[in-house]
Amino acid sequence: MLPATLSNRFSQLSIGVSRTSVRHGHFMPKRQRPQYKLAKFPEGHGEQIWVWSHQLTRQVVYSHSKTMESHRVLRQLPFNGKKLRPAALRKDYWKPMAMIQLPKGAGAAGQSVFQKLREFRKMHELCWDESLRFDVVKTEALSSPEKGPRPVKERRRVLNKFERGQRLNDQYANSIADMAAVLAGKGRGNRLFVRRGDRVKGRLQGRKWLDYRMKLANQLEALKELNREQKLLPVTVSWAVDADRNYASSWSENVKHKLFDDAVRLLEVYKRKVPKASKKPNDKEPKDKKPDDKKPTGKDNIKYVYQEVKDDIPAEFSKKGKAKAVGEDRTIRDE
Repeated sequence: MLPATLSNRFSQLSIGVSRTSVRHGHFMPKRQRPQYKLAKFPEGHGEQIWVWSHQLTRQVVYSHSKTMESHRVLRQLPFNGKKLRPAALRKDYWKPMAMIQLPKGAGAAGQSVFQKLREFRKMHELCWDESLRFDVVKTEALSSPEKGPRPVKERRRVLNKFERGQRLNDQYANSIADMAAVLAGKGRGNRLFVRRGDRVKGRLQGRKWLDYRMKLANQLEALKELNREQKLLPVTVSWAVDADRNYASSWSENVKHKLFDDAVRLLEVYKRKVPKASKKPNDKEPKDKKPDDKKPTGKDNIKYVYQEVKDDIPAEFSKKGKAKAVGEDRTIRDE
């Protein structure tokens, strides 16, 4: 057994010249430019941010698309208590509250705004103030004519789990205040600030890549001048209700406000004057009245048609029918 084992061991050894290989040198930089064509995002991704709100719970979610996707929306809804997080998405309960429109080619800035809005909402959900712990109850003491009105007493009541979860879900006013802050350039790394040279072929590029090249070239003073000349991108916010923007204390100058097309149509309907109803053919008009030059509206073209109503009363209830039914025996007999 021993010689056979040794022969097997020697047969495994390789005899000959070892193979040598030459490692090819790489001349590509460590930081490569982003290749948007390889990404699966559609053209113009990040230029629009849709803000959706729940009609009952006033929860708020953000989306880059006009349609809501359940697997993306449910990820944004936290668990604030039992029976407070929906198990499925009911699209009939959600409506678009606002839409943030950025300039063409500024998708990188839109993605940064989207990230900041979600981060600020998470801070509202985790950083509680006294309004999420207690409820102020005001009680008025009985007043007498001799002593006069007594002061109002205030006491604090501790909220239970369900009430606290309802207040945590209500992020309607906070989200509008966050929009005003983010669009004003608040937040670390906000890409709404644009400098000269940040755009390449009309598309907004990453700021770190430009800073990295200038630092390698020892152009620190030029980099400081670029940071001083940075400006905020112009942004347009479309609202479903124009009064919602008043939840924020102030808005920056780069933000413009307008209404959705559907909201504009509703306002036109409410402002439109209701035309007067036309008169019936039997009504006589005064001879001195001059004819109107206005074109007839749809309501004025109504034609009044008079129809004769036939007598559908049964014969039993008419006078002749009653006379016939007097002598009849209507008792039901068993057969």
